[in-house]
Amino acid sequence: MLAAPERRKPAGLDGAFSKLSRGVTPGQLYRKNPPYARSIMQGRRSANRWIGTSANGRNHTAWVLVGSDAWTVAKDWHNRNRLVTLLPPDESAKGFNWACLSGLETVLLHRCGHCEGAVAMELIKQLLIIGLKVLEHPSLILHERGGNE
Repeated sequence: MLAAPERRKPAGLDGAFSKLSRGVTPGQLYRKNPPYARSIMQGRRSANRWIGTSANGRNHTAWVLVGSDAWTVAKDWHNRNRLVTLLPPDESAKGFNWACLSGLETVLLHRCGHCEGAVAMELIKQLLIIGLKVLEHPSLILHERGGNE
């Protein structure tokens, strides 16, 4: 009679956990990435000049768009060399892995169109979970587009 094969963890899984940025939980590994996350990761590694990059090229600025017009604005800004992502309308911030923003000096949360306060607060909570700071360092800046949107 043959013995049952030994169950092993998939190759490289331990390495994935050891390479996590501060504050990223293992559960976040299995969430989907927000739109344009790949562009943000590639932009952070490249020497290309992105809008909002410091003069020495080391500190990047990323924009997180939220609201009913987020897709329209994100497409335009992405085409203009901004490191941008968004919370798609009618989706929960908990459903995304925001680790692509972890470690950035500045992340701007930008409202585009109508956005419920509870949606914005949930997004802020998810950004805090990955280690972005509000009070100690200006890593999260709330900015509102227009007056009474």
